[in-house]
Amino acid sequence: MSHTFNSANDRQWLKRTHQKRRNRSVELGKQAINLLVKKGKPVTYTNVAAISKEIDPEGNGIHPNTIRTNEQLYDHYGVCQDSCRISLF
Repeated sequence: MSHTFNSANDRQWLKRTHQKRRNRSVELGKQAINLLVKKGKPVTYTNVAAISKEIDPEGNGIHPNTIRTNEQLYDHYGVCQDSCRISLF
């Protein structure tokens, strides 16, 4: 008896789900970071995670590690953190 197994790369539904979650994390993270900058509060991983829970319609927010592991979000975090630091001094 011969079995054929689908490769993990063929799971298009999983790729779509992951991409949707990544996009949601990026948008929610950027909104949280921008809100912190607008309020003049420090842009830290913890603050971004806390604000993201407040503004998330689902109430979940993002985890602080999401900022570190998502390249787009980490880039935005770095730019905003630097600009916030400069404006404070």
